[in-house]
Amino acid sequence: MDKVWPWLFHVEDEDIRTRRPVLALDAASVHVVALVLLLGQVALRCWMLVGSWFYTDDYRLLAQSRGESLDLDYLTAPFDSQFMPVGRLLAWVVSNTGEVATGWGTAVTLTMLTSTLAALACWWMLVTVFGARLEVLPLFALYLYSALSAPALMWWAAGLNQLPLQAVWFTAVATWVHYLRGRRWPWLAATTAVLVVGLLCYVKVLLVLPVLALVALGYFASGGPRARLTAALRRYWPAAIAGGLTAALYVVYYAVAVPQPFIEQDRGSGLAGALADTMLGTAFGSSALGGPWRWDTSNPPTGYADPPAWAVHLAWVVLVGTIVTGALLRRRTGRAWLLLALSLTGAYLLLLTTRAPVAGAAIGLEMRYLTETVCALVLTLGLVWLPVRGAVESSEPRPRPLLAVAPTQVLAGVLTLAYLVGAVVSTASYAHIWHTDNPGDTYLHRVTAAVDAQGSLDLTGGTVPQDVMPGYSFPYNTLESLVPLYTSRAEFPLISSTLHSVTEDGTVAPTVIDAAVTSRRGPTDECGWRVGASGRSIPLENGTIDVDWWLRIGYLSSQRTDITVTAGDVSREATVNPGIGSLFVQATGAFDEVRISGLAPETTLCVDVIEVGTAVPGVL
Repeated sequence: MDKVWPWLFHVEDEDIRTRRPVLALDAASVHVVALVLLLGQVALRCWMLVGSWFYTDDYRLLAQSRGESLDLDYLTAPFDSQFMPVGRLLAWVVSNTGEVATGWGTAVTLTMLTSTLAALACWWMLVTVFGARLEVLPLFALYLYSALSAPALMWWAAGLNQLPLQAVWFTAVATWVHYLRGRRWPWLAATTAVLVVGLLCYVKVLLVLPVLALVALGYFASGGPRARLTAALRRYWPAAIAGGLTAALYVVYYAVAVPQPFIEQDRGSGLAGALADTMLGTAFGSSALGGPWRWDTSNPPTGYADPPAWAVHLAWVVLVGTIVTGALLRRRTGRAWLLLALSLTGAYLLLLTTRAPVAGAAIGLEMRYLTETVCALVLTLGLVWLPVRGAVESSEPRPRPLLAVAPTQVLAGVLTLAYLVGAVVSTASYAHIWHTDNPGDTYLHRVTAAVDAQGSLDLTGGTVPQDVMPGYSFPYNTLESLVPLYTSRAEFPLISSTLHSVTEDGTVAPTVIDAAVTSRRGPTDECGWRVGASGRSIPLENGTIDVDWWLRIGYLSSQRTDITVTAGDVSREATVNPGIGSLFVQATGAFDEVRISGLAPETTLCVDVIEVGTAVPGVL
């Protein structure tokens, strides 16, 4: 232990010459290492995305944008109570590049471009705020490989909001710090423009504004709170006007033009405390240290953070230890942790007042609601341990440290390596769920493979299983909505002689009727009900109720002929072929007979049976 200790800690008051050698890199070398880290992330994320596929909300976005005009009405239409014109634009590009198979390649390309842009923005922010120095590399690695970003990457619809938010977060801080240093108008204009673009992506960009304000008050002003505020307003009043006006206009527009669902608040049930435990205590706490290491896969392909209890406790020991160690060794660290607290509080309150009352506290374990907090964590750790270039005040070593020992570069490297191993394992295991257990991927590919193998097929349609598309998304949870995204060879006719239905696992089989009512026995032996050119009404054993029905008409025709089938108020025209066959007809309403008419002259049609009921897959 005596040999290991000096490598991990040094005594604060010992002669600097007796300490372990300090690794130093020039700026060019730091950029090279950062590039290597970035390329590693790009490779990992390409593997994650290429093996994945669309999921639930993705299909709604694709269906809503397929064939739409790229105009203002389409771009500004809210999606799931979100104002996201940029996301709508990207969805339109993906949806209109061809069928879904082609679209997924486009979606992967656009997602990787946005992800890489966010990573470059992170690096620019770190270099802008702290300089190109060795110490920013662990911060960059923390962002690149954190599992906090994995859900936003894998779920395409979430990434349309979350990845631009991260890019905007970092870019806004970088341009803002440039403005704070010299009060140059181009940097203020750049900051405002970045925020405006961000607000066109996601409403949570509003949470960036308090971060910018805290950076200005905490690092580019001095004195007590009142003096800081007064000085900041006097010095940066154009920024206050620009930011306030931008936020106000956006909030007003959002309130007027973006309908929000009414959510009955669950008061007095302990939801707030339970959500804080799951979201902040478990999900964020574990992932901040490289977790969560384990995922709850009960609702694939998404995964909820499911870290071992001992790992969560250990993570918080390390986090608290980091906070305490920083405070004992350096001055002005509390304001940095306040920045992280603001980000976590904003994310928590939004979830508490939107999804949590419906989904419960367990939704806090879904880390896509925390993805932007990794941006705040990166900046916070930098502000705690590094000086801010050009700042009026920033973190600095205490003249008389309150802790006798301090961590060495070796310890920092060991901790960074341990974080990277945990983060990569956590991220890869999350992606593995999407690669191997995406019900929608399996189901819809199986359906369309069967359709394409036949060249074309008539399908009955109807809703898909809940794990493919939930029922609340109707009508986007129907085969009629989903299958055309994959292939143009499927038809959903109201009348067909070769109808097929889809099983729960996506197998396509010939349709049979689960009969609720059948026709009465026909009066003619070996023909049943004889239908001639004048037509005939065939009575049912019982009347039906007013719902949707499928009919199967079993017939023997003397020749090819057009016919008209009438059931209640619904009439369908069809063609029957000579010989024995079946005709499937969709009808709606209450009726007690089925009329067949419109036959060609000199045609005889024998109807053996009419079955009225539900269309189901038969045995292959």
